[in-house]
Amino acid sequence: MQKRLYRDSDHSEIAQSLNNLAANYTILGDYHKSKEYYSEAYEMRKRLYKDIDHAEIAQSLNSLAVFYTFLGDVQKAIEYDLKALEMRKRLFKDLDHFEKAESINNLVSSYEEVGDYQKSKDFYLQAYNMRKRLYKDSDHFEIAQSLNNLANIFSRLDDFEKALNYKLEAY
Repeated sequence: MQKRLYRDSDHSEIAQSLNNLAANYTILGDYHKSKEYYSEAYEMRKRLYKDIDHAEIAQSLNSLAVFYTFLGDVQKAIEYDLKALEMRKRLFKDLDHFEKAESINNLVSSYEEVGDYQKSKDFYLQAYNMRKRLYKDSDHFEIAQSLNNLANIFSRLDDFEKALNYKLEAY
């Protein structure tokens, strides 16, 4: 319907629909179609915003990173994660923003996947501190998520005392 409404021209609503379709195809196990739709959404957004930094382009980069992580191509995921994070840093500059924290968190998952626990810890701490500032130290599920992530990474680094402290704080 959206293709008819917008007469097959580039539009942010169509790009979002492509992204949503890609996510569904991933869940259904049709990775070829999923990649096709994620790529089409990304290319459309680049055309729409003329390759200028934009939150929707960063979202596409993030979606591609998650897709490649799902496929087990962690190096490709890191490549897209880094592009998304760098774009969000340019977009939001020195401001704390939930999308920057999301990018940091996603990147960390990829580093953790390849066994770079020290880099993972450093990025998890960045995401945690940013989320604490964003949500003003109030109870928030993203802060709890960060605490659990930190507990897990400290366990992997054999610092079980810190891991326990983070788990208790998340609890």
